[in-house]
Amino acid sequence: MNWIKQLRPFSFFEKIDIIKYRAAKILLRNSSKDLRTCYHLTSKLIHQGIKIKGNKGKLRFGFPINGRNVNFELDKISSDIHVFQQIVVLNEYSYIIDLMKANNIACVNMIDAGANIGLTSLYFNAFFPNINIIALEPSNKNFSRLEKNINANGLFNVTLLKKGLWSCATRLKGDESFRDSLDWSFRLVSTDNEDEALFDVVSLKDIIEEYQIQQIDFLKIDIEGSEVEVFKEGNELDWLKIVKVIAIEIHNEFNCKEKIKQILIENEFKLSYSGELTVGINQTI
Repeated sequence: MNWIKQLRPFSFFEKIDIIKYRAAKILLRNSSKDLRTCYHLTSKLIHQGIKIKGNKGKLRFGFPINGRNVNFELDKISSDIHVFQQIVVLNEYSYIIDLMKANNIACVNMIDAGANIGLTSLYFNAFFPNINIIALEPSNKNFSRLEKNINANGLFNVTLLKKGLWSCATRLKGDESFRDSLDWSFRLVSTDNEDEALFDVVSLKDIIEEYQIQQIDFLKIDIEGSEVEVFKEGNELDWLKIVKVIAIEIHNEFNCKEKIKQILIENEFKLSYSGELTVGINQTI
């Protein structure tokens, strides 16, 4: 083999080291990337003194947020580990918390659209214990873990909706091929085939009317491209008038970032940016 010929210039002990290096590369290539990510996270947590229970593909542990112990259940081989790192370890939403404090905004009502497994809701509850949250998540797998995380923390002020956010109430099909195809990339798309597994979606207007919401202190939208439908031309966008702070992850694949930013500016939102988030604070409230 060619690689054996490549060893000729090296001494015996150097050859041994190179063979070990090649073997390690092969083993690494054949191991699960998600499992490696999970291992690195658990190693860091255990180093911090966090006790972790692993059972049937799950990790269960408590972790402090804002001085409060929060209980988590994550799937080992899934996007859950990435979501935890992004929201809890890297404090993705700390910018929003600081923005609210700087503007004396008491976060009483929140809508978490694209709640995934509930970590954003848990994060905000740790800072605003009396917050009322409506969390939307259409994916069956994600919603199951969302329920477990909310229930594990005894949060009775969180309303869980197994629905997606759209421009109107309808039913859509799931698409698991977006981006890395992991659970956090689950998205909804239109279909004319009634025989497919379909998911319920609602509009923000529907939610506001059903729950008689007078004001939304924080609106989070991370819906894997469906923001195109929420903000599409001709939609009723009066609900923006009652939103104090909005944070949207705008997915560039759909060429809608500039359009959504312009809509927010026209509705008197002052924009700023934090990581993947486009953040707006309503200057009229």
